[in-house]
Amino acid sequence: MGLDMYLEVRVFIGGTYRKTNQVIKIPKDENMFFGSLDLEIPVKMIDTITLSTGVWRKANHIHQYFVDKCGNGDDDCREMSVNEKDLEELRDLCKKILDDHTLAPSLLPTQEGFFFGSTEYDEYYFSDLEDTIKIIKKTLKYAEKYGGSIYYQASW
Repeated sequence: MGLDMYLEVRVFIGGTYRKTNQVIKIPKDENMFFGSLDLEIPVKMIDTITLSTGVWRKANHIHQYFVDKCGNGDDDCREMSVNEKDLEELRDLCKKILDDHTLAPSLLPTQEGFFFGSTEYDEYYFSDLEDTIKIIKKTLKYAEKYGGSIYYQASW
């Protein structure tokens, strides 16, 4: 149990508006959640494809950024729409802090919460910043490439 955080890009493809009998086939793979199934999904039944672009665990400073910027300060586990500008700002904050660790408490302070993890400015904090930069790069790439919408959600 604890703070789990997810970032995703959703791409609307509007399959229900297509007159096609095309089927997407995903063969059985024992290493995947649905491993015991051969999936055959009619394209005309797919409206949106969701790409999971990032997952964090107990990165409470990153979570608080999304709550403040995208959730109007309400931390209630609901899904939040995220724009590219806010992701770019978060990326830039992460880079500044990695260049000068003393900026951490003022730019991306840690947050206490129900099983939110450490509030120390330690190696895990800075590792989360490095991961966040990679996640943002991937998220922005897919959002631009496919014209997708970005969403953040956390649970605990």
